[in-house]
Amino acid sequence: MSRPRSTLGSILVAAEIAMAFVVLAGAALLVRSFTALLSEDPGFHAEGVLAMEVPMPSSRFDGNKSTQFWRTRLMPAVLALPGVEDAAAANCAPMSLSPTGRFRFATRFGIEGRMFEPGRYPVAQYRWMSPDYFRVLGIPLKHGRWLTEADRERPRYLINETLARLYFPHQDPTAHRLIMSVMDPHRESIEIAGVVGDVRDLGLDEPTPPTLYMVSSSSRMTLLVKTAGDPMQLAAPIRDAIHRADPEIAVVKAAPVAQYVADSLARRRFALTLLATFGGLAALLTAAGIYGLLAYSVSGRAREFGIRSALGATPANLRRLILKEGATVTIPGLAVGIASSLSCARLMGSLLYRLSPMDPLSLAAAGALLFVITVLSVWLPARRAARVDPGTALRIE
Repeated sequence: MSRPRSTLGSILVAAEIAMAFVVLAGAALLVRSFTALLSEDPGFHAEGVLAMEVPMPSSRFDGNKSTQFWRTRLMPAVLALPGVEDAAAANCAPMSLSPTGRFRFATRFGIEGRMFEPGRYPVAQYRWMSPDYFRVLGIPLKHGRWLTEADRERPRYLINETLARLYFPHQDPTAHRLIMSVMDPHRESIEIAGVVGDVRDLGLDEPTPPTLYMVSSSSRMTLLVKTAGDPMQLAAPIRDAIHRADPEIAVVKAAPVAQYVADSLARRRFALTLLATFGGLAALLTAAGIYGLLAYSVSGRAREFGIRSALGATPANLRRLILKEGATVTIPGLAVGIASSLSCARLMGSLLYRLSPMDPLSLAAAGALLFVITVLSVWLPARRAARVDPGTALRIE
């Protein structure tokens, strides 16, 4: 093989190694980030819970009529079904809101005795639900008391730990009152009944927002059903029960709450799958490139290896010679790959969860995997070189 062609081939293989390291390092970062994300506690129990959006005609169901319908007709019909363990209603299921929905279910609030500049009032997510909501989802009470049906007539709030920590540090939140309708001349002052655990309501990878909970109903609610088995197996019976309670009401969407949790990770899962696929292809191309370069080199140097053997070179010496040639390609490629990876890692910041783009463990894992691939790719041509028969090689040409 001519020197210019050999040099060009070495440069191309080194570039392959560098690119493979960048892709594998990115995949390793995403794997570690995704693993950390899956270990996060969402703050509620999603398994076995079915969420069904149940819009009702607003012309027929105002606040009071909606409450009566849910309490006296719909809930008893659902709870009577075999396989149903518990049920509740809320304005939305956890992690089910679109960006528009997050804005629609947000509210400004004030705190009695505190002054806020106009337009600078705190913002919280607003959830209205039946009192059984917390029991169905397994959300714990941290302080104070639960809300009951009595709190529907005289509203009180439960707040989450994030809101309590931000606005009532080292204080008893139940000793304070919240001011609602802050942009209205007729403001409302509402008691805080207690504090509940944080729920990652906007997504498993989203920070927990300050949240207010209130017992109330509206014409569009989500039915949450705790089931003894596969939630979707009860979707049809529950639809039938709702239809029997009122034929004009239809369920527009039914999905397990666990599916909402999984969907909140869809963007990260897609990026991980894509990068892992490219990482695998890059590793295969790197292995093929190294093997092809050295195998071609060995096949064209049979006479050289025969002469070396005749002069006393052992098979181990010949293997070391090829391994050294492989190292002259691999080491520069890895060096460039590490430098490129550190330069590009910051671009992945938005896809990582509680992990530095320069995480040493991820970089080490990518380097170790690529090292194993290159060693295997170099070893086969090296073994072939060590098996050259001196007599046969010297008769060539």
